[in-house]
Amino acid sequence: MKSGERYRQLNDSNVAFVQKHVLERGSLESGSIGKGGFVVNIHSSTLTKLSASVVAVTITLVYLIGASTSVLPFWPLTTISIYGSTLPAAYFFRAGLISTGNLIILLALSLKKYATFQCNHNILLVSGICLIACAAISCAENNAVHTVFALTFFLLISIFQITLARKLFLRLHPTKEERKLRCYSLCAGMFVLGEILVVLLMGTHIFFLPRKVVIPLLEWSGVLVIIGFLFHFENFLNAQN
Repeated sequence: MKSGERYRQLNDSNVAFVQKHVLERGSLESGSIGKGGFVVNIHSSTLTKLSASVVAVTITLVYLIGASTSVLPFWPLTTISIYGSTLPAAYFFRAGLISTGNLIILLALSLKKYATFQCNHNILLVSGICLIACAAISCAENNAVHTVFALTFFLLISIFQITLARKLFLRLHPTKEERKLRCYSLCAGMFVLGEILVVLLMGTHIFFLPRKVVIPLLEWSGVLVIIGFLFHFENFLNAQN
């Protein structure tokens, strides 16, 4: 009984320690249970940089492997999802994007500390879940489900970018990093939102555009814009720390 009670006390102490530092420092910390425990700090800026880096490496590998090991061409481009539906590129597609989705979820949880993200960090959290689902279900397995999660991911990211830009524009004396981020966030958010609108209009046959050209162009450009946003976001978070 004494041993079990001691274990529960140590567990409660570790949980309280982690929660306290997440809220105060804007970082995620994990600790092991017991006297020999250790703590690892992962700051929000690090999670942002990792997210951007992992997705950049993933799409590059998926493109190169998919085009070189299948009948898909290097040029003209097809979508990242189609490159990622071929073997062995599918392994890198799933591993890379699921890892990125988890990093985005951890990033969202670490942003609770900042007043700027008190509400819209939840948007980022759900977008990470959508990215994981999009990567887990390829377009070759179920294109409808894959597309829904992909569009939802892009939509939530654009909403996060636009709401972040709005909050930064309301600041009376913005810093240099805040001015840079608010401009990029607004432009990136409107760009991604415009892409989603074009895709929806094409899907409802209001716009008649060459799908094999337009869809890959929209997807690749949208992903590159989001990667750029994440690197700008990292600089902003570094300045906050």
